[in-house]
Amino acid sequence: MSLSDCTSHCACTGVRSCRLCEEVTGRSLKSTHPRPRYLPDGVADTAKSDIVPPGLVVLADAITEAEEATLLGDIYARPWKLSQSGRRKQDYGPQVNFKKRKLKCPDNFQGLPHSIDLVLPRIHTGLGLLLDHAWHEMVVQEYAVSRGSSIDLHVDHSWVWADGILDLSLAADCIMAFANPKEGVYYDVGLPRRSACLIAGLSQTQWMHGIKRDNACLGGDTRVSITLRVLDGAVALTAEGQETIRRSRMRC
Repeated sequence: MSLSDCTSHCACTGVRSCRLCEEVTGRSLKSTHPRPRYLPDGVADTAKSDIVPPGLVVLADAITEAEEATLLGDIYARPWKLSQSGRRKQDYGPQVNFKKRKLKCPDNFQGLPHSIDLVLPRIHTGLGLLLDHAWHEMVVQEYAVSRGSSIDLHVDHSWVWADGILDLSLAADCIMAFANPKEGVYYDVGLPRRSACLIAGLSQTQWMHGIKRDNACLGGDTRVSITLRVLDGAVALTAEGQETIRRSRMRC
């Protein structure tokens, strides 16, 4: 595989990498251009916490096998775009410029995929959310063993996203890592296939979360995640925020 072949299948930049670009460039996790260790500074590899991050809830068997098949069928009928660290993704929602703290509702945002309505009411009930809880963004991500997919530890920016992030796991299990640099600890949570995970409260604001390569697709070749978020109050009141909310009620 040539570098040009790699770049047509890989969107990695900076310190991020996947198996595709590592094969072409000779770059690896232990090469002369190593990735930083997964945990952030101040969190030792041995500092594993036994305490669940406050606000983190996992709902096992949130959907049925038939519902999972319907969701995956709808997802794979839609186009993908390449993303960082060996992932593919689909975006349904606003475009966010995190550096400039600006939000734009793109013209091609025509609502969330219709299939999500099949499962949301029961998930909301199981997690103690309002039955008609509204989501303003949906991101679909595909992790693949063949690409060495992962996602770096990060915090979802509080200036744009309100309290409560919902993540639905399809096609395989995974282990999501949480790290709290302030307390110097980390916590691993298993997300079984067809489970729903609510990240809220301190688990969203004070804990970073991510998925290591070796933990991204357990028991399968690929894993698909559906992540749903809500715009924060201040951003939601802007013209672009209001248009995003209006369109998020639509279905495509």
